[in-house]
Amino acid sequence: MFVVPSDNLAIPLGGGKGVPFLAPAPQALELLAVPSDGDALLSVDGEVYRLHGTALSSVASQVGAQAAASADGKVIVGIEDKKAIKVTVGAASRVVHHHREGRWELERPYVTPDGRFALVTLRDYENPNLDEFSFLSIDTKGGEPEEIALSKTFAPDVLRVGISNDQVLLRMLAQESDEQGAPVTRDAGLVIFDFRTRKLSPAPEELRAGLASPKAGHLLMPGPTVWGDGRQCSGDETTVLLKDTKWART
Repeated sequence: MFVVPSDNLAIPLGGGKGVPFLAPAPQALELLAVPSDGDALLSVDGEVYRLHGTALSSVASQVGAQAAASADGKVIVGIEDKKAIKVTVGAASRVVHHHREGRWELERPYVTPDGRFALVTLRDYENPNLDEFSFLSIDTKGGEPEEIALSKTFAPDVLRVGISNDQVLLRMLAQESDEQGAPVTRDAGLVIFDFRTRKLSPAPEELRAGLASPKAGHLLMPGPTVWGDGRQCSGDETTVLLKDTKWART
């Protein structure tokens, strides 16, 4: 079967109508990782399961919201009550608190392939006109998170691509206002965060990055939101890179 976690849908590959993958439907069903053994890791309302064929087996409980996993699925990082980071390694877990003044919350963890480091986005709501963002860098083996400030107009996109066990590629968006004063974002380019130096640097221009297809070598890069006339509807400007060709926008 072909599983579409975001829609709780299972489609038989031999033909037939799609059916709900889980019943009753969970509030949140997400794909965390596909380890080298080929079994997918799924997060179901904060519980992590391994999908082998059509069978589910429990991996970890109460891992937190928006969980992310290492390549082998052994290290899982999630958000606890929007203000703390929960690190789960096997049957053991610990909660890492970050102390900060003001109105803020944590979102979108990323875990390096080897599970050693995690990067978490911090969104600050203190400014009534513009959300401000920082990164928290965490050593999953212990220690306090370190906050890395971003430019006040920069917002990190959802893209996270591991370059190595020490580096992750991200795309930054610049927050602006249109002629009517409505908030808009534009692509501000790719950057690389280094967990060893705790610094951001521009990605090389020749670097091609995105969500890779398993075999063909194609890449898919979800883009910033594009609004239609009158701002009644919007969509993502997705960029597709076919193998050995130039970028093509859709």
